[in-house]
Amino acid sequence: MKCFTLSKIYTALTLLSLPITKAESHIPSSSSLYLAKHNTSFSLSVDANSQDIYFRLESPRSASWVAVGVGDGMKGSLMVFVYAGENSKNVTISPRISTGTSEPKYTPDIKISALSGTMIQGNMYLVSLVCHNCRTWPTGSLNVLSTTQPWMYAFGPSDKTLTTNDLAANLAQHVSYGRFTVDMPHATGNFTGIPPASTVNSGVLIDEDRETRDGDHIALVHGYIMAALILVCTPLLFLHITSQARMIWITSAVFGLVLVVGYVCGIWDSSNYLRSKSFKSDHQVIGFIVLGLFLLVLVLKFVPAKRFRNDLPGMQNAAASMKKKSALMGLGHFTWLLGLINGFLGIRLAGEGWRIYTIYACIAIGMVLIFTPLSILLKRRAERRTRSNNVAAAAPMGNPKSTR
Repeated sequence: MKCFTLSKIYTALTLLSLPITKAESHIPSSSSLYLAKHNTSFSLSVDANSQDIYFRLESPRSASWVAVGVGDGMKGSLMVFVYAGENSKNVTISPRISTGTSEPKYTPDIKISALSGTMIQGNMYLVSLVCHNCRTWPTGSLNVLSTTQPWMYAFGPSDKTLTTNDLAANLAQHVSYGRFTVDMPHATGNFTGIPPASTVNSGVLIDEDRETRDGDHIALVHGYIMAALILVCTPLLFLHITSQARMIWITSAVFGLVLVVGYVCGIWDSSNYLRSKSFKSDHQVIGFIVLGLFLLVLVLKFVPAKRFRNDLPGMQNAAASMKKKSALMGLGHFTWLLGLINGFLGIRLAGEGWRIYTIYACIAIGMVLIFTPLSILLKRRAERRTRSNNVAAAAPMGNPKSTR
């Protein structure tokens, strides 16, 4: 009787163990990364019988985009970018290859399929995908035999909105990035599928304290410098706020030096983005036109006046000088207004939100309301002074009294 009971218990335990063993056999081999400070998990599973790789990524939507990539640096790496779709419920998955330390370019030859469960749920990106034939690509390869295969991750800024279905959408520069290594044999198996999400590191090595926080500081310097020059310094300079010729030279020299710094930062930063590295955007073209007009104003202003009127007598000299001043004032105003408009185009090119547009518009309108009447006042004062000087110059000289 006792032997029969033990036999029944053994049989029951054996039957109960069968579903567990079967379920465990269907869990794909995987390696997992968990970034506690970002509440982000990334898992991958490699199919031993094909070139496919399966990913699972879960990350807060507070970042405008999230990316993972193969390689120890951007150059030549294959990266998968995730950002919100147009309706803010679906997810856009964009495979890209980077040719250097600049914005990676969308690569349609890399085929990715979003799998069931890919969505935006609450404030989280939930992504399950398979990257087909992703062990090799034109500029690199994935070593599935390496126990220390380099990978990397990056997060886009949280203050910029990106909601589009465009796989080649313009991206803002990352605000943080890091590197880790993956034990690829640990993630490789005969049965593959969506790897499970994990809150622990498994088959990876990472030092989160070595994560790099950065941002597009060059663009900020360019933006602040050019905004200050256009909104405040340019109208002050064109209105000749200082009457001493020596001070005008000093002010113009300082203005020109700061202007050069602003343009150099803009040119340097433009080379980092696909949308601007060709220098064909409206903001860049108009920017160079504004620079040329500003230099023309300075040249015309400081060319000695006698070159324009040394062959004219009397009142014609003063009239020619007044025409020159009026022409310079008109050209200066046009240059300033064109620069103000170009500021809006620069904000659009940088992908800033409506808050920056509003701040810039309020300051620009305020400056126009201040400097336009001031310019008219100074012009009329100059005209009155010129007319007064003309009258004085035209008055006949008194004859000396004759002595008897």
